[in-house]
Amino acid sequence: MMLNIKKSESRYSVPQLVAELLESVTIIHKFHLVSKSYSEHKALGGFYEEIAGFADSLFETFAWRNNSIEIPRPTLTDVNAISYLEKLANFVENARMVTTFSDLQNQMDEVKTLIYGTLYKLKNLK
Repeated sequence: MMLNIKKSESRYSVPQLVAELLESVTIIHKFHLVSKSYSEHKALGGFYEEIAGFADSLFETFAWRNNSIEIPRPTLTDVNAISYLEKLANFVENARMVTTFSDLQNQMDEVKTLIYGTLYKLKNLK
């Protein structure tokens, strides 16, 4: 089966969010690998180990509701883990605001909880 990757119609669509979450696995894993702080290393490791499962659940729920399997190209980048995660949290919040299904909103809330927990660890546990 071939995965169709396309430019999304909406900047904050669920497929765009899934693309960003899947890309965050690689981006955060890179920050994790080069970290010189044990607490940062552990916080980032916890994030990238969990986020792919959330992306998968969101995509499956959306695909079931919309009979769609298209994933657009990710757009978020940053040179710093904290600012990247803050951008990702903002993206999730915007995607949640344009989503009308409560099951998808609940899954996005779980993603935000993971992001905010990781940000707390990065900013406060040195």
